[in-house]
Amino acid sequence: RRSAAAAAAVLVLLLAAWGIAQVDSVRDTIAGLLSESDADPRIEQPAGHAVDAERLDTAPSEVEPSEPPPSEAEPAEPEPSAEPEDGEDGEFAETPEAAPAPEVRHDSDVPPAALPVTVYFTPESAELRSPARERLDELLGAIAETDAILDLVGHTAIAGTEAGRRHLSVRRAQVVRDYLVQEGLDDSRIGAWRGVGAEEPATTDPEEQDRNRRVELRLSESE
Repeated sequence: RRSAAAAAAVLVLLLAAWGIAQVDSVRDTIAGLLSESDADPRIEQPAGHAVDAERLDTAPSEVEPSEPPPSEAEPAEPEPSAEPEDGEDGEFAETPEAAPAPEVRHDSDVPPAALPVTVYFTPESAELRSPARERLDELLGAIAETDAILDLVGHTAIAGTEAGRRHLSVRRAQVVRDYLVQEGLDDSRIGAWRGVGAEEPATTDPEEQDRNRRVELRLSESE
């Protein structure tokens, strides 16, 4: 029995010694592998091991760059508003100084008080009112027995757009012309009729724009 026990003890010691030798061998092998991986950048590094800076710089990034946040939409430019048909509606426009009163010229057969004649209109309108018709009737009576030729010039207030004012001033001059012809004045007695918008204002005072909404009847420049 004692010899068997001794033999068993010896066997245990031999196994222990062999196991220690195997552990040392495995440790040396691992150390050698780690040393080779540090020298060769192609060998994948274990987690937690330092990464070669050059490989880090040249390796392509696997993370796609994030798209920049969408910029705020720019506010749409307001569409230009359509010009009004008649030009006295809106803000007051820049205008030249008030035009001087038209030169009074008289035909020898025309009474001195007959010309010039001015008839007035309401805002945005080319309709003849009763006072305007009465004034034109007086003029027709004064020149009925003469050969006087008339020029008509339409005007507007200084507000609104240039194109709109021009259009309205022409309409006013045409309305006066049509009324005179309708009431018996020969068409040949009207030399010229035109509209000048707000280019020749009677006043630039915003509070007195009724004075600019007018048609002036003058002795023709061709006389």
